[in-house]
Amino acid sequence: MECYSYRRNLNSRDSRILQDQNSTHGNDSELREKALAFFRSRREEWRLFVKEGLDVGRVVPVLALAKYFMLKSNMPFDMSSYMRAQADRIRESLGDLEGCDPVRRQLMVADWLRRNAQSHRDQIILDQARTLERLGDDVAPELAGMVSDILPPTPLR
Repeated sequence: MECYSYRRNLNSRDSRILQDQNSTHGNDSELREKALAFFRSRREEWRLFVKEGLDVGRVVPVLALAKYFMLKSNMPFDMSSYMRAQADRIRESLGDLEGCDPVRRQLMVADWLRRNAQSHRDQIILDQARTLERLGDDVAPELAGMVSDILPPTPLR
């Protein structure tokens, strides 16, 4: 079997919005736990981010701060879902590589990652930020609690 090259060029101009079914349409309680685990594991970074963000003198709701923190950290809160979506996207772009020479396959995947990984990551993080917004009432109290000594009383959303 012969290796295929890219079926189509996927880059930041790709008009199709990547929708990771596992992260944006999953079980809300599972997504809630993954989102909160993300902030718990980065508690000190989160606290520092909020403290520095307050230096601008504006009152910002905790969910807005949380979404911006995710974007700035360049990390999705559900890494396993991100990796599955990336693997699916690579397969979609490169086609069936089963009969391909392993070295050639590795080079093709590496090239795809070099060209598309950050764009894919950005889209997943945006999708997960929208998920965080959707889960707002379930996650905002704990997020605010992590920074309650720093954050002035404000609306959670």
